[in-house]
Formats: sequence, C-alpha cells, structure tokens
Amino acid sequence: LEVNLQLAESVRKINIPCMSLQPLVENALVHGIEAKLGPGRISVCATKKKDNVEILVEDSGVGMTPERLEQVLKGQAGDSRRGVSGLGVQNVLQRLDHCFMGRHTFKMQSQVGKGTSIRILIPLTP
Repeated sequence: LEVNLQLAESVRKINIPCMSLQPLVENALVHGIEAKLGPGRISVCATKKKDNVEILVEDSGVGMTPERLEQVLKGQAGDSRRGVSGLGVQNVLQRLDHCFMGRHTFKMQSQVGKGTSIRILIPLTP
C-alpha cells in the first residue's frame, strides 16, 4: 500500500468537521484497495482554492460501476453485514451539510478497474 499525504501550508490550520476524512479513507482501503490484487495507492491532498479548501481523496482500487456509485451516494448500497451500505459517505455528507449549510461541494467519481476519487470543497470562513 502506498499512501500519499499532501497538505498545503496555507490550509494546515484550517479546521474541518470531525470524522469527515476517516470514513472516506477507510472506504478507499476496505472497498477499493483490499478488493484489488496487487499494490494499491491512497492519496489525500488539501490545498487552498480561492476562498475554499479543496480536499481530494483518491484510490487506485477496484472502482465502482455508475449504478453502484449512485447507490453509495444515496446510502442504498445494500449489504450492511459487510459494511457496504454507503452509511460512511452519508455521515460525511450530513456533517458537511450541518457545518457548511450548503456552501460546500462533494463530488465522487469512480471507474471500474481504475479507482475512486472524492473532491470536497469547503469555505475557508465558517
């Protein structure tokens, strides 16, 4: 497993909601990398973009079909016995909504065999 963390100096003291990144990184590891044969990579990068902080969480895992991605984003991904319900993503979305009241963006993209990427844009000011 290769892990790449990049945190721009300009955003090092910015607070983000507790438990906003952990579920995303855990999902990347458990559902993306562990399901893949061979080496994998997880990257977390945070930079300042105008009046926002951009956070990217990317993995080189197995990826998801568009249908599966939609289910995850809706929290309807199914098999909760294996932890594959989309609940972690839903919790992150709820935290972001609560803290930033719609002034943020959350975009998740995935391609089977290529991996998954999540882009979060949050305002610098509360």
